[in-house]
Amino acid sequence: MDHMAGLYRLWVEENVQIANFWDTSHCIEKDEVAMRTALNRDVRDWRTYLHLRKSATNPKVLRLANGARADFYQQDGIHIWAPFDHAEKDNPDADTNALSYIICISIGQCNILLGGDATIKTWEALYEGNNGKLPKIHLLKASHHGRKSGYHVDSVKAMNPDLTVLSVGELKRKDDAEASYERFSNKGCFSTVDHGTILARCWVDGDVWLYDQDIVRIV
Repeated sequence: MDHMAGLYRLWVEENVQIANFWDTSHCIEKDEVAMRTALNRDVRDWRTYLHLRKSATNPKVLRLANGARADFYQQDGIHIWAPFDHAEKDNPDADTNALSYIICISIGQCNILLGGDATIKTWEALYEGNNGKLPKIHLLKASHHGRKSGYHVDSVKAMNPDLTVLSVGELKRKDDAEASYERFSNKGCFSTVDHGTILARCWVDGDVWLYDQDIVRIV
């Protein structure tokens, strides 16, 4: 639910039109009673998600997996690395993080990797499935807010990121992989805890500039 916050406001209150709604195949249910009493949780966001994922035309729902091909996103340089399949679609106890997308976006020679909430298990399968050879990544958005549960050292080393960005709340030290990402990021690892909202400007030659919430260049 943390990544659905504001969905009701976006779709219902502000009437923002959604052309394509990317989803994964699953049958997971949520405890709506628990959501009503939890902080920063709005049951309306969950119900909006349930409505949208059943849509046929407005928006069009896409459930894509590794290797999917279609002109409309390939022309935008979008490549789907995960999920691999829909094997968990009938498992009500499926790990939601294991269903996460990993998406690579290429702009000229610049590769941007959005790690979603992918788990170590997903990264291991991706790494092994590609015989340890992953494309050079210029900007890496770390999986699962930079937690160790989403950090796979071999994959990070193979991607050889120039810059890594962590979108985090307050992680306990035992869960935080920031130092590990820093070690293998050529130009550094930067967190929203330190810089607020981070803006990235990506150039077709592979260069990436980062700015903080005041639009002051970080690197």
